[in-house]
Amino acid sequence: MNKDYFIKLTSSVYRVTLLFPKKEPLRLLVRETANDIMTDILTVLQSDITKSRELIERLEARIDVMVGYLQVAKDQDWVSSFEIIQIEEEYNKIKEEILEISEAFEMSDIMQRGSENEEVIMNKETLMPVMANVSLTGRQEVIIRLLKEHETLQVKEVQKVLSNVTKRTLRRDLKDLVDKGKAERIGQGNETVYRLN
Repeated sequence: MNKDYFIKLTSSVYRVTLLFPKKEPLRLLVRETANDIMTDILTVLQSDITKSRELIERLEARIDVMVGYLQVAKDQDWVSSFEIIQIEEEYNKIKEEILEISEAFEMSDIMQRGSENEEVIMNKETLMPVMANVSLTGRQEVIIRLLKEHETLQVKEVQKVLSNVTKRTLRRDLKDLVDKGKAERIGQGNETVYRLN
């Protein structure tokens, strides 16, 4: 995604809001939010990513607000639901990419703190990204390193290290690692453990 992509997305928002009733306050709110999101994204793209932490957090919040506004507009039936859903999907894709950047910041914080846990111990080496395997997310890289240090792990043990990530998200990451042949799932329910393939 580049500058042109975000400009086109913002133009699409403007085009769709033209179909809202003229005096509808949501028309202006959606446009202002789209402008704010585009401004923040372009600022992030042009700046040193390590100095953009607050901006990224604000961007996540603005995208959530935008998706909420789009839901309200869809419920009002002013515009084709299909058009709104397309725009909503684009903002959700952006949010996913923003979340990956946020996770990189969080992992950087863990590295700086030298986080230790009674059952699962991590050090700086554990969090170093494996550059040879770019198909894995930063979070999945951490999981792989944990699996290398421990013969088997349960989701709850991984969550002790990645405490701000939900178990549901971690299960998805682990399932993806299993699908990619990187890990193996053993057992069922609460007895499920994962290990490296």
